[in-house]
Amino acid sequence: MSSPGPSPRRSPRTALLTGATGFIGSSLAVELLQQDRERIFCVVRPNGDVRERLESAVTAAAEAAGVLDQVRDRLDRLVPVDGDIMAEGLGLTDDGRAMLRSEHVDECWHSAASLRYEDRHKEEILGTNVDGTRHLLDAVADVGVAEVNHISTAYVAGVRTGEVHEEAYDPTFEPNNWYEVSKRQGEDLVIERSGDLDRVRIMRPSIVVGNMSTYRSTSSSGYYGFLRGLAKFCRLVEAETAGYLDNNRVQLFLEPQSSLNLVPIDLLVAEAVGLADDPDEAGRYFHLTNPFPVTLERARVGPESSIDRLRLDLIEDRAELRELDAMLDDALDFYRPYLRNDKQFVRSRDGENPPEAMYISDEALAALSVRHFDDTIDLTDITVIDHGELRAR
Repeated sequence: MSSPGPSPRRSPRTALLTGATGFIGSSLAVELLQQDRERIFCVVRPNGDVRERLESAVTAAAEAAGVLDQVRDRLDRLVPVDGDIMAEGLGLTDDGRAMLRSEHVDECWHSAASLRYEDRHKEEILGTNVDGTRHLLDAVADVGVAEVNHISTAYVAGVRTGEVHEEAYDPTFEPNNWYEVSKRQGEDLVIERSGDLDRVRIMRPSIVVGNMSTYRSTSSSGYYGFLRGLAKFCRLVEAETAGYLDNNRVQLFLEPQSSLNLVPIDLLVAEAVGLADDPDEAGRYFHLTNPFPVTLERARVGPESSIDRLRLDLIEDRAELRELDAMLDDALDFYRPYLRNDKQFVRSRDGENPPEAMYISDEALAALSVRHFDDTIDLTDITVIDHGELRAR
């Protein structure tokens, strides 16, 4: 049965949040606190001191964003709720369900997800991202939450290249891995249930990096996993052949003019909550992406600035890779589609005026990378030295 129509908005609002101890979820919690949510009910696995774990994650996210002082006195608005997205009905207890019903929660933010992609983790990926979404939808129906904001990924586009619009993904374009398969299926579930909800938004981030305001991050996956893979490779080759990096550039099988879509986490969550709070925004699919993607030729300043002595050559023919570099390419297999398949994510809300605050300069690219490895480095110690190549001094 279809919903009779949107319910009147209450103010202040309350929220249900999954994934609150994760990278995006903890930053969402910070933004929701800043936007005066009265209470945020956070589904947390009942292991150990759940309040301490929850507050620790959200505090770390607020500190990374440079806003801890603004939200410190609001942390008591976070309400941990024992649960597990892997369990039927989110594994909510009778008391938990009763509390959520009595609170008349206004909105749900579903950010919990597995970021794994390998075939050997297929069951975990599908269990978390598909079954977990089903459990979430069952639970919100049970406790009466009528608005769902589902955090998916812009890469449900799969192997598609060129313009990607804010619409249902096109299944004729194959997914690249099980992660993308699972996020597609999660979106399908949300759309199937949308008739029973007042409002559904499917929000699709691209590659999420640290805060634009501080260049700090609490994440070690995604872009930062790529950096760590490169750093590990450099350590291994130097251990095997001292001075290798002084005499050789590391080759990457990439197209220099392809684009990399990096979106800072603080700008992402501000956009997400802003879209949810805008009564005039009628869309269903939203790209939480950067309207100013960087070419891979430019993006190399990130790794080169943060990994000692690393210099890169971008090679368009894999057959030209040296043996060591071919091994690196194999090790970085997951990142290939995100570095080689050029996509332009269309953001219909921007029109002719994309938000300039999202532009990432060379200096910012360097700082976002350097501060992953050294959170304390002074930004004045990161300088442009030549040809867009940066290095921390």
